[in-house]
Amino acid sequence: MHLSPPSLLSFIGRSQNVNRDIRTNTSRDALYWPTVAIYTEIPVCTFWGIPNTSAPGVPSKCIEDYRPGYPRLCALLGAHDGFMMCRRFRRLRARILLLKQDRITCLEEQLDKVDQDEPMPVFLGKSRGDINSERLSVLSQIESAIADYDSFIDGTSRALSSNPVALRDNLSLRNWLNGNGCVSRLETAYLDHEEDLFGLAGSGDRATSQLEAWIEDKLIDYYPSFRTMPSHNVSTDANVAITSMTARLLIIILSTAVYLAVLSALTKARTFELILAGATFATILVVFVSGT
Repeated sequence: MHLSPPSLLSFIGRSQNVNRDIRTNTSRDALYWPTVAIYTEIPVCTFWGIPNTSAPGVPSKCIEDYRPGYPRLCALLGAHDGFMMCRRFRRLRARILLLKQDRITCLEEQLDKVDQDEPMPVFLGKSRGDINSERLSVLSQIESAIADYDSFIDGTSRALSSNPVALRDNLSLRNWLNGNGCVSRLETAYLDHEEDLFGLAGSGDRATSQLEAWIEDKLIDYYPSFRTMPSHNVSTDANVAITSMTARLLIIILSTAVYLAVLSALTKARTFELILAGATFATILVVFVSGT
């Protein structure tokens, strides 16, 4: 088994009745927070460092088997690619970039001055045998500064063009931290900078993910049994739920049905075109699900 973004779904359900959803920790549905209910679907113990429960003779190890603190938090982060999020530090990157740029500008001006004051013009047209130590030193500094500048620009470009973090993943992680309290709030405050966060995992098919998320939210609101499958053993925490393959197949069927309904309502597609589009859409979802 392996991890793939489309197969790792996090559920965020809005409570219709706050009084109904605020329950004690001993309740089976103690997952709810006062205004937001968070459910995270994670394949059974298939995250980094945790044995695969499908392998015979391999004992299962859940998130709560790790000691509270960073060990348990890292186990959760490794369980779902969507939780792997970091800050871009746009403001700091801009500050460092300007400083590096200004340093190169100063070196450029220094090199121009050395060339202007060169007492032996012959060395301006012949680098071999150049005995001007000041010019050689400045050129060496320029080479090092430009290499560092280019490397920083490449890293900044990758960070700024990375995928944004899904709001449901951010809320799920923050609610889990609020409920467990195993890591200092100061050290998890980076999650509050929502606009500055980016995800390390690929975004996958955003349209498919949004449709699946909408259907999952509705199923969680109206069908509590959808989040209490017998296979929910990746975590003993009520805030973490796992759906079975039956539930995943149900999502595929419902997603395909909704997709075809929307397509037929908004377009004048022929029956054959609708069948072809539905088959293609369902095939893609099956491939995603079968990879988990």
